[in-house]
Amino acid sequence: VNQTFCDMVGYSKEALLAMDFLQVTLPDDLERNLKLFQETLAGKHDQYTIEKRYRHRLGHVIWGQVTVALVRTAEGAPDYLIAVVQNVSQQKATEASLRRSERLMQQAQAVAGFITWEADIAQQRFRSFGHDMSKVDFPGSEFGIEQVLWRTHPDDAEKLTQEWTQAIKGRGHFVGTYRGRPGSPVRWYF
Repeated sequence: VNQTFCDMVGYSKEALLAMDFLQVTLPDDLERNLKLFQETLAGKHDQYTIEKRYRHRLGHVIWGQVTVALVRTAEGAPDYLIAVVQNVSQQKATEASLRRSERLMQQAQAVAGFITWEADIAQQRFRSFGHDMSKVDFPGSEFGIEQVLWRTHPDDAEKLTQEWTQAIKGRGHFVGTYRGRPGSPVRWYF
């Protein structure tokens, strides 16, 4: 063990050398870890990489990305393992925060009736994300500029086209409010 791993899990080098990885691995992660470990010893893999959780000496959880490589003797028998552990706790916290933010954003959009979409400028195509586009009179989750223009009020279509053209040339932002086609339920798109 090295000092970096000691600092990561909160144990001294002497304490870790008296333990095995089972004692610092979170119980829920042991089965997968042991399966890969046994498969490696059996020759199915030369090495493996997993993300797993460690229990810090003080009780909190640390996420680690572990790469384990088996070194064999000249005769081919397992000799020893080398494990490299990287602390990925901050990355896992960031991912969890992003998932939470995305979930909250989707809930807010559903309540407000908003639809999120992205544009593929080269293909002049749009794609919505997990929304029922029929609520806004669009045929599906992917559509082209022609479908947008067809659903736009004729008095607003030219303005939309100009703003879109300027935006894809990098000369402005595509931010505007447009009315829906006459005869359809009143809808404002922005």
